[in-house]
Amino acid sequence: MNWKHFIVIPAYNEEKRIEKTVRDYSDHFKEKAEILIVLNGCSDKTGEIVRGLKKDLVNIEYLEFSEAIGKGKAVHEGFRYALNKVSGFKFQDSSLIGFVDADEATSPEEYKRLAGLIGDADGVIGSRFLKGAKVYGRSFLRNIVGYKFHLIVKILFNLPYKDTQCGVKIFKADALKKILPELKVSNMAFDVEMLAIALKYKLKIKEIPTIWNGQPESGALGSPISLIKNGWKMFWTLVELKMRI
Repeated sequence: MNWKHFIVIPAYNEEKRIEKTVRDYSDHFKEKAEILIVLNGCSDKTGEIVRGLKKDLVNIEYLEFSEAIGKGKAVHEGFRYALNKVSGFKFQDSSLIGFVDADEATSPEEYKRLAGLIGDADGVIGSRFLKGAKVYGRSFLRNIVGYKFHLIVKILFNLPYKDTQCGVKIFKADALKKILPELKVSNMAFDVEMLAIALKYKLKIKEIPTIWNGQPESGALGSPISLIKNGWKMFWTLVELKMRI
């Protein structure tokens, strides 16, 4: 199917890479996509760069929040914007809504490939841990934290996925309409909530091995110390989520 795309890019202090990411996605998809950058309380020049890009690129929009609202909340707001058709982008049966990380660990070519494999499923997620995935530049610390997080998710939720945290997830609009109203997690554990709710509604989500190029100094992840602190926050979020759903 000739899909039309609405692509959400949450961005927190990504001044070093946001222009390349947005231009690459804009150039690759052209009129086949509308790209929404959600500026998540940035304190660097990310907002300034995106506002400049808006003047230059016809297929991008942005939402800007003066205070950090969390990656999960930024994605939620982007999805809500898409579903409400605020931008005038007309959604039809051939439309997909997804998000991708601002660091371009997932290239636009890879995003399009994953979307094209959705078939009769309600959504598709990239996986760095399935056989056939190609992963570059993932640090030892991120591997350790990611492995422990996956074990906790498996114990608490028994989700049928190897990789809940890969930063590319794409949904058909009708499926997203069911998921979005129940999303509450604002931090980086929001992916688990999204997939758990999809499972609750018996939505079919395909997990597909992906090509993923890790980028250093991601604004969302911060320093190694911040990564560990965020890991603890995500752990307690998972405990609260388990009690709620």
